[in-house]
Amino acid sequence: MLLRRREDLSAAARSRVCFRLRLRFIRLFIKVFDGVLNTQLSKYIKPHDNQFGFKPGLSTDGAILSLKHTINYYVERKTPVFACFLDLSRAFDLVSYDLLWKKLEKIHLPQYTINILKYWYKSQVNSVRWEGVLSDPYRMECGLRQGGLTSPILFNLYVNELIEELTGTRIGCNVDGVNLNNLSYADDMVLLSASVCGLR
Repeated sequence: MLLRRREDLSAAARSRVCFRLRLRFIRLFIKVFDGVLNTQLSKYIKPHDNQFGFKPGLSTDGAILSLKHTINYYVERKTPVFACFLDLSRAFDLVSYDLLWKKLEKIHLPQYTINILKYWYKSQVNSVRWEGVLSDPYRMECGLRQGGLTSPILFNLYVNELIEELTGTRIGCNVDGVNLNNLSYADDMVLLSASVCGLR
């Protein structure tokens, strides 16, 4: 990238260059800070075994393999198996901050880390650009930051209780003594049961 000497730039052009450099620095700082927070959160948040999304070493392949294994287990025994596929669309956008803070307190995350997250989310301001027009800034009332490094692990914590509750019902598919009535990959979930009634 070629940069002209500052003397060659007009005052307005210098101002734009400085603004862009500050913006890049801020984005870099946020990414580094988000990474530090992510490391701290990963010490406290352990996603459920049935959650395959946002976990190191796991992918959709693992979730699909578990699903196929469960279905094959029932098919080989000539037993029906039913699946209900759910896409929790816009799930990241609908995360309640108050509920998230309570979940973080419940896992005994240090209060200073919770306070940092509260401040960060309370301070974020968004705008929408549509056909070249920028909206007035507005504060977010709920939802995780799209593309944020901490967002996936916070989402896993947010849905952990739902997965635990579903697994704890012991209703649905059971493979060799292991309850496999639900599998998740991020905000996609499949419920499994040997009967339609079990899916309800």
